Amino acid sequence: MVIEATLPEALARIGGGEVLLDDVVVPAECVPCADAPYRLEYAWMFHAERRVARTLDPWLVAHRGELVGPGGVLSEALANAYRHGHGRDPRLPIRILVTRGARGLLVRIEDRGPGFDVAGTLHRFRAGKPYFDVAGGGLRALAGTTRFGVFWSDGGRAVHLLHEFAATAAPAGRP
Repeated sequence: MVIEATLPEALARIGGGEVLLDDVVVPAECVPCADAPYRLEYAWMFHAERRVARTLDPWLVAHRGELVGPGGVLSEALANAYRHGHGRDPRLPIRILVTRGARGLLVRIEDRGPGFDVAGTLHRFRAGKPYFDVAGGGLRALAGTTRFGVFWSDGGRAVHLLHEFAATAAPAGRP
């Protein structure tokens, strides 16, 4: 679901933060994997999302299907950074930052593109503009998630996936 938040607000909501993963992915430098469920141009995502999923497994293994794989929110965020943020330029880096706090997790996907009009795009999406009937699958997936609060920052150059633990669901620490 799309939420209204800033990065400092999200970090406060999860109770501070310990960086669990700070990774930079350059699609052109990733070796294609035969097991990747994506078209060859997007096969680099398989490696990136698996690293993030392994990092998040102690907390989110039950929700892995909503996170990774075709239609997963992480996959859609990575694909949007590559396609829209970088204009499909495989030489440009995409940064992935995973932070854990006492009350939740925050995943940040950051590209180096020009950004986009977040408020305007969300307004058109919510108004049901025809574009979103045939395109905009990434935004539909991000808006439709039930486990993650989704928000953008840095002028649309970063998308955040916020997961808050249920009162009794948070493990005490990293295994």
